[in-house]
Amino acid sequence: MTKLVLEKELLEIILGAFLMFLSFILTLFSVIRIIEPSFILMFLLYSLSLAGLVIGLHGLYTFILAKRPSNEQ
Repeated sequence: MTKLVLEKELLEIILGAFLMFLSFILTLFSVIRIIEPSFILMFLLYSLSLAGLVIGLHGLYTFILAKRPSNEQ
């Protein structure tokens, strides 16, 4: 069971990092004018970056909680 939970959390961490990396690359392309910048595109890229941060931090938090020893007595 814990192996399945750890795989889920690692997947969330990887997904969050991927979303943030994708947002960074697309923003960079927009700044150097490879992609035409627009308000809607910038808003979507900001939302993508924020979603990646939230998903990644959630995965990291639950990963740490799963690795932590329980305080059962």
